[in-house]
Amino acid sequence: MKENKNIVFYDGVCSFCNGLVVFLLKHERNNNMSYCSLQSEFAKSFLKDFNVPMNIETVYYFSEGKLHKRSEAIKKITRNLKSPFLIISYFLTITPEFLREYFYKFFAKNRYKWFGKKDDCKIPSPKNKERFLDIDEHL
Repeated sequence: MKENKNIVFYDGVCSFCNGLVVFLLKHERNNNMSYCSLQSEFAKSFLKDFNVPMNIETVYYFSEGKLHKRSEAIKKITRNLKSPFLIISYFLTITPEFLREYFYKFFAKNRYKWFGKKDDCKIPSPKNKERFLDIDEHL
């Protein structure tokens, strides 16, 4: 059931975004998040149900039946981290939304220039394969 899922939608060809997913897999508190590349058919279909335009510069996070985007998504995602990384969530909570959004958009606009991009999405390890909702597209 959709409402019970926590899904991180990320740019699958962005080197930084792929690194972020690896970081989340390693430091996630309850292992209750799933991951999906924005380039996948699953993401396109899923996000279409929320009437949001597909934007590769936006990270989306679906949790508790709601879809969050950009800095709000990052803030919600970081609530799932183990200590000491949970402090990131606290910092994002006390930062005014207009500042979070400004820095998010600036970073998103420059991430390919700073970190590069890959030709295709990363295939996860067999241990984490079931956490990726679009994995069958890569096999």
